[in-house]
Amino acid sequence: VDVGGCENAEPVIVLRTINIFALGRISGAVRCLDTSDGVANVLLELQVGNERISRMRTSTDGTYQFSDLLPNTYSLVINERTLPEACNLFISNPGGTDGNTSTFILNEGENKRNQDFEYHAHGSIGGTIKCSDTNEAIANITLELRLGNRRVKRVATDANGFYLFTTLRPETYTVNLVNSTLPDKCNSLVSNPD
Repeated sequence: VDVGGCENAEPVIVLRTINIFALGRISGAVRCLDTSDGVANVLLELQVGNERISRMRTSTDGTYQFSDLLPNTYSLVINERTLPEACNLFISNPGGTDGNTSTFILNEGENKRNQDFEYHAHGSIGGTIKCSDTNEAIANITLELRLGNRRVKRVATDANGFYLFTTLRPETYTVNLVNSTLPDKCNSLVSNPD
């Protein structure tokens, strides 16, 4: 070893430990269960703690894949603003928690498949209120949408007797008329739900 003129120099040996890990992968889809379709162009972020490791958008069939990942605890986060209005009611995620974030451990060399996020479309309930005696539509009838004992929404019929409750989650609802808003001139009402 030529040490450049240093007569008493000894060679230096540097030892380093290099850990070699088999890299892992996380893949899945964002799906709208009402249509069974994948949801394209949804932004996903992969995080470790609060640090973003990677981000990507779902493909045209709603699938995604993060590759070449070291073993770690990851959070997969859906950006809610990139979900389509037609299908953005959260149902489930791979972590089994509520919300658009799933946290899980990826082991060495593990390939986590089927890390799917599932959503429903918004539903609506509507119909027309008419007087059965005259078959005339009745305006300004107040209706309440109830989920069990809880009032969820309240609307009034328009000039054509039409009412509509929108942006509803999949549930079993009851529609009630508010008696104090019923007209005196009509003996019985007919409701034609759509």
